Amino acid sequence: MVRDFSVVILAFALFIGIGIVFATLLYKAMSWDPVITGSMVVVLYVVLASLGRLESRRLH
Repeated sequence: MVRDFSVVILAFALFIGIGIVFATLLYKAMSWDPVITGSMVVVLYVVLASLGRLESRRLH
């Protein structure tokens, strides 16, 4: 139980870290190219969705 909880916290921290990195990159990308920004949003969404699916499959 405790181990599963620590895995959830670790995954949450990873999500936050990825989010901060992507937010910084997006902020920089906004100034030069909306196409790059849009593609990065799509990539982020796909990565988070696949990670979420893997995480829920592993926990259940």
